Amino acid sequence: MGSSNQNCSSTMAFYIIGLVAAFSLAYVNGACQLPGDSKCFSASNPIGPTGDACCNGALCQPWLAEGETLTVPVDWYCQWADPIPVNGLCGNKQGKCDSAAGLSCVGGVCQQQLQLQQLLQLPQQQQQLLLQLRQQPQQHL
Repeated sequence: MGSSNQNCSSTMAFYIIGLVAAFSLAYVNGACQLPGDSKCFSASNPIGPTGDACCNGALCQPWLAEGETLTVPVDWYCQWADPIPVNGLCGNKQGKCDSAAGLSCVGGVCQQQLQLQQLLQLPQQQQQLLLQLRQQPQQHL
């Protein structure tokens, strides 16, 4: 009977270790960084990967502000792989707005900018009013 108890204890320990390993693996696989100030690669010392991997749908990419080019090393952040749609959040390094749809990041939200063509389509009276406002000297309060 001693041998039977030992086999039962060994089997029980094996199951417990397996269960703990499975939960640990599930926990580790579930850890990821969502876009939004989530640095995934540091360009300064210590240079290299930082934090967890980016979550599904996001990529670790260099963060460049609007109009900026990659001329010096910059930190990389988890950013949405697809362009951010209208009204999507963009102010905390989440990614780039859908420029093909005419969007840009304004106040942390992807919005459509008023194009010159749209301004020219304003009624004549509104165009004149805009011109008058531009020509008036700035008044200080």
